[in-house]
Parts: sequence; structure tokens; C-alpha cells
Amino acid sequence: DPTAPNFVKLYRQFLDYKYFYGIDRPTIICEGPTDRVYLRAAIRHHVDDFPGLAFRDEKSVKLVPRILGASATTDRVLGLGGGSGDLSNLICRYKKDAATYTFRKPAAPVIIICDNDDGAKKIFSSIRSTSRHPIVDGSQTYYHVFGNLYVAPLPKILGQPTDIERLLSDRLTTGTYNGKTFHRGGEGFDRAQHFGKIKLSEFVSRLSTAKDDFSMFENVLQAVVEIQEDYVKNGWR
Repeated sequence: DPTAPNFVKLYRQFLDYKYFYGIDRPTIICEGPTDRVYLRAAIRHHVDDFPGLAFRDEKSVKLVPRILGASATTDRVLGLGGGSGDLSNLICRYKKDAATYTFRKPAAPVIIICDNDDGAKKIFSSIRSTSRHPIVDGSQTYYHVFGNLYVAPLPKILGQPTDIERLLSDRLTTGTYNGKTFHRGGEGFDRAQHFGKIKLSEFVSRLSTAKDDFSMFENVLQAVVEIQEDYVKNGWR
């Protein structure tokens, strides 16, 4: 925002460097807070299958990638409050902002994980206009955009538009919580009978979940691994 106070602009430069450029482990950016909850859980449950993404210490499972979004202030300053529009803007500004940092090239990739539905069209358009990909339709496992920036769309389920909740087990999405059932919103949503995505993530975070509840995340985690390998092989480009 060109009208932002100078201290906000300076703080954004600091956060850009901290999370995107001066990094030695991957940064993962999701569309919203619910995505972060499920992705963290999926990585922890698959620690033995994807040891490059997590490891066990004496008390818990530690994630290797940093999943951005622990601070509302960080989200606000970076313009990542949630949604495909914010991610699209980040993709469009990334190359220009990267020119500010010349000290060294990042040691790890920045990975945007996005839904693969109509809302992703803005993101796909930004990838096309910023990268060398002539066709971006969400069919590839991942897209290299520029430098260390990648986008990994969720794999489509049966060729249908897919949001992250569709990767959860039926046990989590069809259960009854406090007498209500999950509804994605829009037509047919009734507050007396349904709850939305935010509440679902809150319920899931309190439940005793199992690896099987996140089995459909394996392709997403494999995409992250492949992106890491691609960046190690090819570096900044």
C-alpha cells in the first residue's frame, strides 16, 4: 500500500526478508487459518512417512517448514489476511520485492498451498502472468513461479473443485458437534443446524485425531517434498 506509513513499509520489508528471503527452511503459506490447522496435523501424523517435513524430539513432533500465520499483525502487514486475492497479490509483487534483497539467495523455497476451485482462478492467472507457464489450470503438482516461490494447488478429487476440507476424513466432516453438522456455507446454511469452516477447525483441533483422518493429505505433503528437492537442484531462477 503506497499510502501506508513509512514504519509499516519498513516493517513489511523486515517480514519479507524474515519469512521469504533470509530463510534456511521452507516457508508454507496457506489461504487461511483453517488450512494451517489441518496441514500441521497432517504433517505430524505423517512424520514417519515424510521425515524431511518433521521429526520427533523427546516430547513432541517438530515441523521443519514454517507455516506462516501465527500472528494477526504479520498477516495484516504482509497482506495475507486470507483468501485467494491476497495470495494472488503476493505472487504479482514477489519478483519486484525480491530485487530489494541482494545479500544472498534464499536457502529454501516459499510454498503457497491453495484450494483447487473457482476461487483459485486469480492465483492461476497471477502465475501465468508472472512465470513461464503458458497454461496454469491446477492440474500440475506444483508450479515454479519465480526465484524460490512455488504454488502447490490441492489435488482435485474425482476431477471436482477441491477445498482443503475435502481432504479430511468423513469421520471429521460428517460428525455432529454440539448438535450441529458441518456446512461449507452459502445456499442451505442454517445457523440453527450447521457450523462453518472455522468451527470445524476448532473442533478438529480438540479431537483425538488419527493418521487415517489425514490420509488424503499425502499428495500435498509429497508436493512439498518435491518442491524442496527441485529448489535444492535448481536454486533461484
